[in-house]
Amino acid sequence: MTYIVIVQRTPLQRDVYGPYRSFKAADGDAKAWGGTVEPVMKPAAHDSSEGKLMTANNQLIAIEIEGQVDVHIVGGASDYATVCGLALDGDQNSGVEVPTTRGTKITCSSCRNIWTACRGVQLRQFA
Repeated sequence: MTYIVIVQRTPLQRDVYGPYRSFKAADGDAKAWGGTVEPVMKPAAHDSSEGKLMTANNQLIAIEIEGQVDVHIVGGASDYATVCGLALDGDQNSGVEVPTTRGTKITCSSCRNIWTACRGVQLRQFA
C-alpha cells in the first residue's frame, strides 16, 4: 500500500506530499504538518450503473457529459474520478463513465496539460 499526506493550507489550497511506502512514516509527517494520511488505491472494478468506476487496473477513463465523450487520466489521490477534477458522484454537473477499449487515447486537454506540467518533477524532489 502507498500513502500520501494532505495538508489543507486554506479552503482553496492544499499540499500533497508523498508517496510513502509505510503508514508510520506518513502518519509522522501528517502529525508534524497538521495533515491527514490517505491511501493511494487503484480504482476497483464496478458497474457504472452503481456510480462506481469500471476502470480496474486501467490508467484511463472515458466520461460522457452532455453527449460528448472524452478520455481522461484516472485520478488517484482525490475524491475526483479524473486528474483534471471531474467527478462521477451523480450530481447534475458530473458525467457518466463509458467503457473504453484497448488502445484508447487521452482526449482531454486539461489532463494532458497537467501531465505535461508534472512529468518533469523527479521523485527525489519530494520530501
